[in-house]
Amino acid sequence: MPDLARRGLPILALMLAAHPFLAVTIPPATDLPQHVAQVGLLGEALAGRAPELAVNWIAPGNLGYAAVALAGAVLPPFAAGRVALMLVVLAGVAAAWIVAERRGRPIGAVVLAAALAFNHSLYWGFLPFLAGWPVFLAWVHAVSPASPRPVTARRTALLAGLGLLLYASHALWLAAGVAWVTLETVRRPPAGGGIAARAAALLPAAALAALWYPAMAAARAEGGFDVDAHWFTTPLARLDPRWLADAMLGGIRGPVEAVVAAGVAAWVALGLRTRRRDLREACDGPLVAAGLLLVAVALLGPDKYLNTLEFGGRWFPIGVSLLLLGLPAPAVREWLAGAAAAALLAALSASTTLAWMRFEHEDLSGLAGAIEAVPAGSRVLGLDMVKQSDVVKGRPFVQAPAWVEPVRGARPAFSFAEHSTGLVTRTDTRAPPWTANLEWAAEHVKPSDFGYFDHVIVNGADAVHAGAAASRELEPVTTTGRWRLYRVVSNGMRSKSPHRPNR
Repeated sequence: MPDLARRGLPILALMLAAHPFLAVTIPPATDLPQHVAQVGLLGEALAGRAPELAVNWIAPGNLGYAAVALAGAVLPPFAAGRVALMLVVLAGVAAAWIVAERRGRPIGAVVLAAALAFNHSLYWGFLPFLAGWPVFLAWVHAVSPASPRPVTARRTALLAGLGLLLYASHALWLAAGVAWVTLETVRRPPAGGGIAARAAALLPAAALAALWYPAMAAARAEGGFDVDAHWFTTPLARLDPRWLADAMLGGIRGPVEAVVAAGVAAWVALGLRTRRRDLREACDGPLVAAGLLLVAVALLGPDKYLNTLEFGGRWFPIGVSLLLLGLPAPAVREWLAGAAAAALLAALSASTTLAWMRFEHEDLSGLAGAIEAVPAGSRVLGLDMVKQSDVVKGRPFVQAPAWVEPVRGARPAFSFAEHSTGLVTRTDTRAPPWTANLEWAAEHVKPSDFGYFDHVIVNGADAVHAGAAASRELEPVTTTGRWRLYRVVSNGMRSKSPHRPNR
């Protein structure tokens, strides 16, 4: 492939990966408002305006907040969240490009891996986890470089720095890094003190994890969080092609994701078949080993553990991306393989852009107006009576009311500050006096719950809003869209003055 095309394809992949983020104001990433709020709370804590807040400097998961802080320094909260998420995705695409160039891997694999960035972890808004993908890829490359490297103090320090970045991105990434380096050491024992160097490089991150993990596990157990391991689907059921396609992407509804997943499978199958005579030489062993490890975790691991959603499944698109980079491309002209990969990514990018625009126009109608109408400092309850979307998969509305915290300085009913794993936590947390878990099960709300809040944001159909507007406890503030704001009426007594709702 000509150098111009080899450079042009990854640049095209970066542009196509960025496009959906540039088309909307609020991307469908469930946890995103909570992550944006964390950076705002950090500012409050550092300024001394919130003594009830504590900063967890040594907790894992803080690396992703650097992107939020960077974007938030020049952009308002809605835009900062969207741009931060885009920067994290683009960092993963760029890392795959750099590693592919340095290891001589097929450039079409970089383009296909860019498509897999639009996976269910992105739609859940797992920002810290997503930030760990480029770090893990750099870790795999540094531990097993394309050409032999001598064991030196400088190299050990480099690995130690990457180990700390793995920990800083997410505790699960540190665990994955340790698991992979153990597998790689058994598979290809290094010479000349390499084992000792790898162990020494992991010591700083392991020490931080040893300080953090016991307190986190205890806090989650004491806080009433479900910390047990749960398998909602059996390992055998995960071999179903439908599960595999959904685990590979799992973001938007419709046929496009299945087409892309089939294209990825065809790429792998054709590569293995057409290069079967020189398969060992055509493969990159460390990348393949890392990919197989993560795919195994996805197929065998629990769906939920320590209150962490998608505990196992989140590894599948990462593992497949590593396999794409490590396995040979189909033995056809490189420009043809690259063009086919670009066509799949372009189709997914276009479909994702249209889906996100529809989601914002329909499913999030009224949300921005309701958020902006919340008075600063209010206590706000969010009630999602819709739950599912016809456009995107998962539970995209669970944390949407939490935008009141970064945008208006209000306090939502649930904040990630009540977790022990966030950048910022509250030291005054206790079991809420209102019905628990209303962000997940709004149908369990009771009239007595409203008394603990100043305002309520409701996501519902017209019939739901008609019932809310007619209740004694709520008074409409905004009256259009699926999302509407209500003021809580003290003692159920309506205001005597004529009310003019904001539109």
